[in-house]
Amino acid sequence: MNKNEFHKYRRGFEGEFRRLLAERPAGSLDEQAVPSYAHPNFLMSWLFWQRIRVAINELEKEPPATALDFGCGAGVIIPVLMGLKAKVFACDEDLTVAKQLAKQKEWTNIKWIQGGAGLKNLDSDTFDTIICLDVLEHVESLPEVTHEFVRLLSPGGRIIVSGPTESTLYHIGRWLAGFSGHYHVRSIYDVERYLSSFFNLRLERKLIWPVTLFRISVGTPITAP
Repeated sequence: MNKNEFHKYRRGFEGEFRRLLAERPAGSLDEQAVPSYAHPNFLMSWLFWQRIRVAINELEKEPPATALDFGCGAGVIIPVLMGLKAKVFACDEDLTVAKQLAKQKEWTNIKWIQGGAGLKNLDSDTFDTIICLDVLEHVESLPEVTHEFVRLLSPGGRIIVSGPTESTLYHIGRWLAGFSGHYHVRSIYDVERYLSSFFNLRLERKLIWPVTLFRISVGTPITAP
């Protein structure tokens, strides 16, 4: 996806998100990160969308056949997966916004999974790609979810993970952007350390230089000896 295509893609979602924010009670869309993707501050919205762009670039290098969007939120990555002809599974605790947009935009053939517990009903080796963008810092039981990822990801598959560093500057940025409260269980460093026992992780991108507020990594399953 070139710069102009991504700009159009982003603007389409931002328009929908601003409409939703105007219609819904304050705070009701925070879990789907809708206020961040539609944030009036250019740098804040750029940071959120840049992570999506990095993920898109990775997906386009090797288009997936079957993908799990874990923590799909409002569904910002789903149209990309559909455009790459992937069989899409979208999982989140609250699928309301993603399903609403899917109906409105006629996204079809999506398998919706309600919450992480729904992963247990899927067959092993179901996916060649698992996408976890800014979600694992929220998950209470990372070992339980990781166990399912290991089971569900095919031997030659990959996992794409992003998350915040939880650094002092990150928290200052949240405060300046008008976000209060703290509901992250861990940082992306904690996530990477744990996942590295199961996946060969490589750092794809730091956002932004010279201050790392977010990290995006790609991993492949560690083959048992």
